[in-house]
Amino acid sequence: MRPFISDAQYALVVMDHEGSGREDKSSSDIEKDIKGALEKNGWTKRAEVIVVEPELEIWVWGDTTRVDEVLDWKGRTPRLRDWLQNEKLWGNSELKPSRPKEALEKALKEVRLPRSSAIYKNLAEKVGFERCTDSSFTRLKTILKNWFS
Repeated sequence: MRPFISDAQYALVVMDHEGSGREDKSSSDIEKDIKGALEKNGWTKRAEVIVVEPELEIWVWGDTTRVDEVLDWKGRTPRLRDWLQNEKLWGNSELKPSRPKEALEKALKEVRLPRSSAIYKNLAEKVGFERCTDSSFTRLKTILKNWFS
């Protein structure tokens, strides 16, 4: 990020905890380590780091009826959530799938819909973020509001 220090006002690092190669450390410890490295390289008070538990796709699973629609699951039986529970990707007592990326990829494969940025755009537009309660996403919204209020 050092090459961008004079071009950018802020630095934001968002990454998955799963697959980070540092799963043995807590998300907050990873965030502190990376933020410390950024600050040592000149990004003092201008950098934030968010490590998403377990991975970014957790944000997708807010309003499942709208997710059904975006993923071309609307009208299918069983409902997407029930299907994912049958596939052991969503526990009965869980608010969201424990393996959100796998759940999304498996659902896309089932409906033969290729993974694309357009799907994420549609999810952002149709599912929205207003009701998202994931702590990492709440932090992201707070950071962006503070930086760009």
